[in-house]
Amino acid sequence: MKISFTVCLLVIHSICTSQPINTDLKDFRFKRLNIESRIPDLYLSLLHLPAGLKKKNQLPVLFVHGASFPSALAFGFQMDNSSWMDDLSNQGYEVYALDHLGYGESDRYSEMLINENSGDPLGTGKEVAFDIEQAVEYILERTGQKKLCLIGHSWGATVSGYYASQHPDQIEKLVLFAPLVEREGPVSWSKPDYGYIELTPEKRVEQFLTQLPKGHDSVLEDEVMEYWGQTWLASDSSSIVENREYVRYPAGWKKDLYDCWNGDCFFVPGRVLAPTLVIRGEWDTSFSWDDGRRLFENLDEAALKKYVVIEKSTHVIHLEKPRKQLYNEVQLFLSEK
Repeated sequence: MKISFTVCLLVIHSICTSQPINTDLKDFRFKRLNIESRIPDLYLSLLHLPAGLKKKNQLPVLFVHGASFPSALAFGFQMDNSSWMDDLSNQGYEVYALDHLGYGESDRYSEMLINENSGDPLGTGKEVAFDIEQAVEYILERTGQKKLCLIGHSWGATVSGYYASQHPDQIEKLVLFAPLVEREGPVSWSKPDYGYIELTPEKRVEQFLTQLPKGHDSVLEDEVMEYWGQTWLASDSSSIVENREYVRYPAGWKKDLYDCWNGDCFFVPGRVLAPTLVIRGEWDTSFSWDDGRRLFENLDEAALKKYVVIEKSTHVIHLEKPRKQLYNEVQLFLSEK
């Protein structure tokens, strides 16, 4: 489906404002596991797909999503009846995907349940890393393995890199898919002084398109244009209860981005020891060519490092037409001895 950027915006507006919300989010492909978070009485949702018929006793894989949308809308979102999680499961991997607090079916921070939005940003990378630890330890105990493979996207890749640097004994291989990394700065915007962010599906899908070079058609999969936005809205259960037309999600990632792009990033690539794949889209401006080059150079302690660029794609390759190239490159890296 080739459509121009201007037409895309009209399509987005029509889809996001005219279609009823599908509140039936139960996707029975996944087993949803509830595990304790770092905060007492708040629980995390962990999606699980068992290894398919090709099971080869491989190490489990854990996906870590980035800012704004949960794992089911990222790694588990089906396009042409297949998602990234499905693909790895079919390749014989036990596949898990974590929802951070404030996303998907994980519990919400108490501050997100009130309309007064002030105070410290919720869920910064260093804090979320403690929840990744909860998930990793649960998966290793459940599978009887000593290590797993960690795949993070965007800010989730930054947190994954930080986690891998702190727990090298648990990580067999690390995939940094479009991470947010350190820049010299300064940025033109202020550090957030609020706990959460509110955004409409229409605006979020528009953001997917902003990285397209001028004159290029959208590369988003048809399903993203057709119903991803409404599914994302329905993933925030309070939007249904309160009849809201926007999603509310934690702002901690934006504080991390402010710090990282002002030369003070919590993730230090030189501390990563695991074999690492860095992968980005050709048109990605959030993780630019220069970002990728610097990151690759700074992974000087990694046991092995590889850098791949997927042509004609942006920051969200896993929702775009070249996504199968992403799947293949990651699966090849994971299977290499």
